[in-house]
Amino acid sequence: MYRLGNGGPDLLRILAACALGRDNLERIDYIVIERALLADLGAEFDASAEGKTPDATVNKVHEDVVVITAVKLIDLVHGTWESEKLDRCEKKDLVDGGVSGFQNGFWTPDRVKSPKMKDSLRRILPDLKL
Repeated sequence: MYRLGNGGPDLLRILAACALGRDNLERIDYIVIERALLADLGAEFDASAEGKTPDATVNKVHEDVVVITAVKLIDLVHGTWESEKLDRCEKKDLVDGGVSGFQNGFWTPDRVKSPKMKDSLRRILPDLKL
C-alpha cells in the first residue's frame, strides 16, 4: 500500500514506479482507499517495510497492511468492486510517467532490474544508458 497526499509523490509517479519494477509497462489496476477505512476494519500498518520500486521517494511512502482478518479483507475487496473504486492507469500514462521520472531524476536506469523492462525502455528512450 502506498500513501497519497501530505506532500508525497502523486498517484502517477507511484503507479509509474510500480510499473518500472515489473517486466512491462502494461496497464495497472489500482484502488484508492482511505487509510481510516482500513483502520476501521482493524488493519494495522507497518511503515518499516519500504517499497521495492526504482523510486526511493515512492518506496518511503509504502507500508504493509499487516493485521486484517480474511473475512474483513474479502468484504473490503467486494465493496470496492461494487462501488467501482477500482481504476486503471493505461500504458500511455505509465510510459509518460516513466519518462518524466527519468527526466526529473526520480529514478535512474541502474535501479530498473528487469531485463524485459530495460528492453522496453531502450525502445522508448534510445538515449537512455541502461
